[in-house]
Amino acid sequence: MKSKKGELRKSKAIKILEEQRQKVLNPHYKNNQEWIFETALYVKDFFGFNSAEYAWIAQFKWYMKESNTDFVSNEEIKEVIDEKPKKVVLFLDNCKRVIENKGLYKAPKNNVLSDKSNTALIGTIVTVASIVFTIGFYLGTEKISKNLIRIENDLKKLKKQLLRVRFLIPFASPNILFLTASVRR
Repeated sequence: MKSKKGELRKSKAIKILEEQRQKVLNPHYKNNQEWIFETALYVKDFFGFNSAEYAWIAQFKWYMKESNTDFVSNEEIKEVIDEKPKKVVLFLDNCKRVIENKGLYKAPKNNVLSDKSNTALIGTIVTVASIVFTIGFYLGTEKISKNLIRIENDLKKLKKQLLRVRFLIPFASPNILFLTASVRR
């Protein structure tokens, strides 16, 4: 189902193209470059910059360049210039039909990554992965080092306690002597 806003824009675009068409058909309206600029602006908005419609209107001229007239008679030049309004009317009618059938051009929405090349994206991913790995490795090594230091400190405490126990062993019962001997192995 089409949105009302889209239909409104579509009907407004068709109305604008019809107004441009009526200007060309009006014998009192002087066809000039301003009309071409205005129409080209509308066509670019309706069809996009890279469209065939915009390419056609952007190159359109109401006149012929003198370099193109060297091998053409004045009558043929007059015929070509007289045909231009008919071609424009046909062009505008075609534009209206395309809008009616296909709708208006919608510019693609870009995200942060759409402007980046694949090479830049791969480089960024490799860099970020390397940084994350390095941080993880450093933190893991740091944690292991802290655990080793803690274990070494605990071991030193246990050795001190064992020395105290050994000092007291001569005064202890034979059962404790047996336990002490088994701990040494």
